Amino acid sequence: MTSPVVDRGSTGIWWVPQPAGSAVQQPTYLVDGDCGFCMAGMRRVLRAFPGTFTALPYRAAPLGALGLTLTECQERGHFLEPHGDRVRIMAGGQSWAGILQQQSGVWLRLGEAMSREPLRTVTEQVYRWVAANRGTLSRVLRLT
Repeated sequence: MTSPVVDRGSTGIWWVPQPAGSAVQQPTYLVDGDCGFCMAGMRRVLRAFPGTFTALPYRAAPLGALGLTLTECQERGHFLEPHGDRVRIMAGGQSWAGILQQQSGVWLRLGEAMSREPLRTVTEQVYRWVAANRGTLSRVLRLT
């Protein structure tokens, strides 16, 4: 199967056609299944927001059909949100905004604010710092 042509723009949010067989049926976070820090954090978020999204190791996802590469998924998280025949992909800091946008009340409003400037830039900077330091954070927080 060929990858869809994707215009990712500069916001960390883009759309792709729904893969054949409606592979993305519910909001899903593509998580690094090998990173202790990532897995511990995701378990905590799934407990905090039960039933609003699922997590899937990116190695088990139809990356090619979504226009994603293994390298992209190793570098940053991706949140997939199905909308009929399309899937919205939110990457990096926007992936966490996507999780919050599945919630209600203050969490929803925070997720929406994280997708608009100036908070979008701050969100991405914090995400990149955490991603670059996840090994150290994992040791300090005793997650490995």
